[in-house]
Amino acid sequence: LRLAHMKLHGREDDTKLLKSKLREMKMGVDSKKSGKQLPEIVLVSGVSGTGKSALVKRGLHEPAEKMGMAFAGGKFDLNKTALSMSAFVGAMTSLAEFVSEGNKSQQIKDEVRNEVGEEGVLMLSRAMPGCEELFSVETGGDSRIQTVTGKEAVSCL
Repeated sequence: LRLAHMKLHGREDDTKLLKSKLREMKMGVDSKKSGKQLPEIVLVSGVSGTGKSALVKRGLHEPAEKMGMAFAGGKFDLNKTALSMSAFVGAMTSLAEFVSEGNKSQQIKDEVRNEVGEEGVLMLSRAMPGCEELFSVETGGDSRIQTVTGKEAVSCL
């Protein structure tokens, strides 16, 4: 039984809304001439078992990949984890993996480094899941990098 390509019943309006937002974000990136576009985030919430993950996959993840955009998603499952920021950790880990596997990996790392500087890279590597591995070559195993969790990680941001 293959469920991956089945239609999401009753979620057409929600899927359209997500795809519309994705197109707006893509057009904003493509058409920015001067100044910077503000970063955007889409949060989907609701009662467990209502199809949020399938909605996000169909409405954002798959279309984003087709448009050549990065998709970083995380999921918080109250029944499976006690980590209050598990969704954020999942999203940042998937984003770091996307960057490290992509053909523009070095360009993205250089842009991040230019934007935040060496100290910022150290803070990111310390506080953001996946960034330690992402920048490990450039930081040369700097002893100032220590993995932190919870409130200490949030305070680094």
